[in-house]
Amino acid sequence: MKSLPLMSLPLLLAGALLAGCGDKEPEVIDDDGDGVEADLDCDDEDPSAYPGNAEVCDGVDNDCDGLIDNAPTDGITFNVDIDGDGFGVADATEVACAARPGLVENADDCDDASAAIYPGAQEYCDNVDNDCDGETDESDARGALPYWADGDGDGFGDAAAMVTECVQPTGYVTDDTDCDDDDGDIYPGAAETWYDGVDSSCHGRSDYDADDDGYDAEDYGGTDCDDADDEFNPGAAEVWYDGEDQDCADDNDYDADADGEDADDYGGTDCDDDDATINTAAEDTWYDGIDQDCAGDNDYDADYDGYESDAYGGDDCDDTDLAVRPYAWEDEEDGIDNDCDGTVDVSSATDFEFGDDSNDSVTLTNWTFDICGGAYSDIYVDSNGKINLEDVSGNLDYDDYSESTSEFLQNSVNVSVMWDDLNPGVGGGVYYVEYSDALVVYWREVPEYLYPNGTGSNTFSVTLHADGWIQIDYDSVDSLDSIVGWSCATDSSAPEVDISEALWAPVEGSAGLGQGTEAAYYEYFSDTSTDPFDLNGMSVRFCGWSGTDGDGDGWTDECGDPDDSDANVTP
Repeated sequence: MKSLPLMSLPLLLAGALLAGCGDKEPEVIDDDGDGVEADLDCDDEDPSAYPGNAEVCDGVDNDCDGLIDNAPTDGITFNVDIDGDGFGVADATEVACAARPGLVENADDCDDASAAIYPGAQEYCDNVDNDCDGETDESDARGALPYWADGDGDGFGDAAAMVTECVQPTGYVTDDTDCDDDDGDIYPGAAETWYDGVDSSCHGRSDYDADDDGYDAEDYGGTDCDDADDEFNPGAAEVWYDGEDQDCADDNDYDADADGEDADDYGGTDCDDDDATINTAAEDTWYDGIDQDCAGDNDYDADYDGYESDAYGGDDCDDTDLAVRPYAWEDEEDGIDNDCDGTVDVSSATDFEFGDDSNDSVTLTNWTFDICGGAYSDIYVDSNGKINLEDVSGNLDYDDYSESTSEFLQNSVNVSVMWDDLNPGVGGGVYYVEYSDALVVYWREVPEYLYPNGTGSNTFSVTLHADGWIQIDYDSVDSLDSIVGWSCATDSSAPEVDISEALWAPVEGSAGLGQGTEAAYYEYFSDTSTDPFDLNGMSVRFCGWSGTDGDGDGWTDECGDPDDSDANVTP
């Protein structure tokens, strides 16, 4: 038998010891009782945490993989939202206990690479489905424009047929003003044929109102009297006196007050065309300052004697009687104060005691008669109705019985009261009265030499005022021929004036007949039926060559110029 070496003894002893332990198990530590030893358990104090356990949403790393609540079995399946627009995709999901950035509960995003593309996003005209509705560039896309159907191909669309598109459709235009999209000849800007009932140019108004003033032409049942001018229609303001009927009233454009008479400024006879109660057919109301009958007379001189009634600030003591006035002939037997001097039947008249073709002179006392640039104190009176202001005793003109226009205009400064062949030698007489500022010469019932059988009677007078005024009063005249007026004997071609016409149509604001700058003012009356004497019963007041014309407008201050420093201001 072999002997074991001594070195094997320890080994044998160890084996014996091992053999002596029998089936005894080593000690296992599992404090939480979850079946996993502590050295293998990630949390041996929590029985819900051990390797292989199902992960749930409890804030614990249940499966000991180092992550908490990852892929929990009781979690929610979220869709991944890479672009952060709030919408995910179906092919990228993640289970989690709660949402977090990048996870959403929908799979509606059609492009998760662009945050501008998602359901409900603004659609743009970019050929992209921005709102994920399966369509691109719809009518509500930003940048889409309206287009209108152009059915007749005239380039103008139908306002009732509109689409909104990103790209202009075929058959559509950007205009919506075609009023008839079935007719290519009708469109805005087309040639319009007025009054045919067709709105060819789509102007949208009546085809019978060519001037667009709101009124149809009267030729087509309307009221517009001039359909070529929009300033003519029943609603227009009338401009009077231009010859145009702006308001289509079909009235007389020179009769604004519609009283039947044209305005006197335009060739008519109405002196106030703003008032229908004032015209030549109206009855005048004296002393109200209004010339109702347009007679052109002084409203305070009812008897036409050249003097206003003393009841209204004048000097006429009886404005109903032409023969009663200042400087009138005083009849010593009628019981009337004819000359309004406050005394009755007291006359201071001096009789010249003229025979036929006689003359005499009067020298004024302490005053002069100013006319034609001269101041005259010697007044030469002849029996034939004429007064000379210059001594022409050696001239036939001094008491010339044959009236002559050429002599009147050239021989001497004179006043022809009624120059005619008169003969006081067979009837009547010539008288004068000098006042402090006037000389009155009276021809009383003097017959004309050649009047049938030397009969007839002429009663008239002239008053020469110191300031150059001349007043002639024709009380009763039978003669048919004469020269009436005054002359400076400086202009042989001075024009004749119709005195009666001038009396009835005076220049408003003037002081009498004449402007004060004429070389003569006169009328020649012939004994024919066409031009006989027509001043019987009238008073004629001449503004002789008197006063100054400082502004050179032809009117002197004495004769009515309201502003003798301004040539643009005249009566």
